[in-house]
Amino acid sequence: MTVACAIYDADGALYLAADSALMGLPVQSAATKISSIDLPPLAWATAGDEAIGDLWSQWLTDQLDPPPDPLDWERLIAAAVQRLAVLNGMRTGAASANHVGWDPAGDLTQVLLVGFVGSTAEIAHLEVNGDVTLHVLAGRHFAAIGAGRDHAWTAYQLLTERGQLPAEPAAALLEVTDLAARYAPSCAPPVSAVKVNRDGVESVATTS
Repeated sequence: MTVACAIYDADGALYLAADSALMGLPVQSAATKISSIDLPPLAWATAGDEAIGDLWSQWLTDQLDPPPDPLDWERLIAAAVQRLAVLNGMRTGAASANHVGWDPAGDLTQVLLVGFVGSTAEIAHLEVNGDVTLHVLAGRHFAAIGAGRDHAWTAYQLLTERGQLPAEPAAALLEVTDLAARYAPSCAPPVSAVKVNRDGVESVATTS
């Protein structure tokens, strides 16, 4: 399982962080759960079935190499949601054919996608039921997905209310995601984070 969080900086940059739990167990993995490309500058993390997440990530990378022209968030999200639905549908179809149950939280995949398409910054949450939440468009600067989502939101709101959330967005994101990773079931630190701006994607930090 995974916890992944994103923050939009008022200065225009976006940050994405994810924990290091491996195969749904609280066991650390050396590999980052964050994938990215520089053209357009996008980073994403998936939560749920890791095989589906890997297939979706490879599909997105292939679709954007090179990126189609014109490309905007509406076009990108429409294609991304459709592909995720196909992959999740294969999983549920196989489970039904084999007469076994499945858990939407663990067996299906959701995506937290951040970055710039054109000049527009966005944090997009692609959910397992096909819904999409565009956080920046709605005026929200924080998002979280995965098994640690509720833990992350609680930490973010509590630190904000107490005036203890670090002012620097990367530090704030790392603190919130690390707290969620330590206390959410089947999540684990260390937490890695990237910064996305109009020039590309760069690694910013990893917690201990």
